[in-house]
Amino acid sequence: MTADEILEIIKNKKPKLVYISGKTSTGKSTFSKNLKDLYGYSIVDLGEVVFKSVIEVFSSDPSETFITVYRDTEPKEYVDTFIKATRDAILSKLNFSPVVVEGAIAKSRIINEIFSGELKNFMFIYFHPVNHDKYAQRIKQRFIDGAENNTTDLPKLFWFFIDQSDLEKFIKTKILSKELNGAIDQYADISMEESKERLKHFQKNFSEINIIEI
Repeated sequence: MTADEILEIIKNKKPKLVYISGKTSTGKSTFSKNLKDLYGYSIVDLGEVVFKSVIEVFSSDPSETFITVYRDTEPKEYVDTFIKATRDAILSKLNFSPVVVEGAIAKSRIINEIFSGELKNFMFIYFHPVNHDKYAQRIKQRFIDGAENNTTDLPKLFWFFIDQSDLEKFIKTKILSKELNGAIDQYADISMEESKERLKHFQKNFSEINIIEI
């Protein structure tokens, strides 16, 4: 399905609670903003929840904390704190408007914990990259826009593919070199495979997922 088709479904069905998942640079944040602007949804950004409820509270390393929380690893205290903070954020906003929750949780258990009890009725949307060139271009644009000021919000794995000297040259010249293009293309391939496996995992645990292919 396309993003526009899902927007039309939401317009007609008016779900009170929507969850948007997917890998980096697939369009989750843009879609959330569209729901806010078009239909009055309040946004719960899970990245912000992680920062405020876990990283700031425990003074933990940001990149490691996101892996812990989204992938359901140790320390469990981080994960439990995140789940409670997310539920509290959703419930507080639901009193005034429909809510869209946006973030790249990788494990079904956490989603089930968040969307349990009075939050069990939610619409699940997954953004899945299937076109390599289109997806790689999205990542490249995010890199270009934020590399100089370290505001790309690209995940830790992405930076394993980027050579520091190539990054420094880009910041000076603003030219995306052959090496950087190759590194980003390589990351895009891996991210697409991870997305495929993550979607399979979700489909085993959730009966209805609305998939938007990118």
